[in-house]
Amino acid sequence: MRHLLILSLIAMTFVACKLQPPVEPDEEPVEVDPGCGDRTCNNGENCQTCSNDCGQCPVCETCPGHCGDGTCNDNECCALCPEDCGECPPECGDGECNGEETCAECVLDCGECPPECGDGECDITESCVGCPEDCGECPPVCPNNVCEDGEDCSSCSLDCGKCPPECGDGQCESGEGCRGCPEDCGECPPVCGDGECNGDEACGSCISDCGVCPPVCGDFECNGDESCSTCELDCGACPPECGDGECNGDESCEICSDDCGQCPPRCGDGECNGDESCSTCELDCGACPPECGDGECNGDETCNSCSEDCGACPPECGDGECNGDETCETCSEDCGQCPPRCGDGTCDMCETCDGCPEDCGACPPRCGDGECNGDESCEDCPADCGTCERNCFDYCGPGDLECYLRCMCEMFGDCDDECGCDRHRHRHGLGHCHHRGHGYGHHCEYKNDC
Repeated sequence: MRHLLILSLIAMTFVACKLQPPVEPDEEPVEVDPGCGDRTCNNGENCQTCSNDCGQCPVCETCPGHCGDGTCNDNECCALCPEDCGECPPECGDGECNGEETCAECVLDCGECPPECGDGECDITESCVGCPEDCGECPPVCPNNVCEDGEDCSSCSLDCGKCPPECGDGQCESGEGCRGCPEDCGECPPVCGDGECNGDEACGSCISDCGVCPPVCGDFECNGDESCSTCELDCGACPPECGDGECNGDESCEICSDDCGQCPPRCGDGECNGDESCSTCELDCGACPPECGDGECNGDETCNSCSEDCGACPPECGDGECNGDETCETCSEDCGQCPPRCGDGTCDMCETCDGCPEDCGACPPRCGDGECNGDESCEDCPADCGTCERNCFDYCGPGDLECYLRCMCEMFGDCDDECGCDRHRHRHGLGHCHHRGHGYGHHCEYKNDC
């Protein structure tokens, strides 16, 4: 009986362990995911939170161990008994970014990765200042006192300066005017002399632009196509007309022979007619031809053709006669060659440098001409240059000791008289002089009183 009771308890325990998973006494109830039931096990769902999507959790096949005994038995796992089996490795989608999960590998748990400069995308937190690799170079900053690439006077006048005036921009600026840019400055007012007749200009106020006003009969000016026949008020009455059969007004036989008849011959009328001749009316008939013997040498008269009027012909060089004012210089053909003459610039045969230096030039230096010039000297021409001065010793012959002594005394000024005595009245004889202190001149050996 006792054995049957033990077997019954074991059987009941086995059935209970097989039907229910082990639950810790203090374990909190598992919350159900709001997305549970979409037939997809995601967003952190598991067998405990959503068995509808993830299936029933595994059930221990045997119940020899229990969770918390420190041993991860076959019927235990990390999901049911982390105390014995340890924490389950991170699973993307479990709602926790842990383990080796990163934003790059599991956006569901770790969220989007922050922007990274150099990834090729200019994210919201990146800019051209911090990340030009993704966002590109920053555009020029106006103003920064530098006219950079991309800036010009129209986009940044503070850096690049004011744009020059541009015709057509709607502003009449300095340098523009009505002539050069009427689009901005408007049309110029009419100005007389601008070549256009406009505004209030008229022929009366601006002839240069509008031209001369057409003539008006009665304005006291006979102009344009007005004439005496169309406007007698301005042009007056028409003058008599030649051919009307009346010789009146200023008509005469000269201007209107039809009405006044032919004029009688008159000297000076340009016609040589009637009894006019060269002698009575030179104006009309011209000058009379020259006549030899009339006392005037004119026309083609010459001394040869009419010596009575033109006189005898003057002598002519080459006629074989040396007459009139002909000379050997003006006509050598008739008067012969002139004799040589000093000063004519030619050194003829009979002229020399002595007689005519003007034509033949100065004579070269010559010894005996009384002038010491050229390369003459006292040695080669004493006649012109005088005798050369010679040294006293040059006159002493070989071995003439007395001559040499005398020259030495003369050199020092000790020989004062003709006998050769020095100023001490000593004659210089044979031997050599001795000068006190110098070796020469004051006393001589073999001296005798003078």
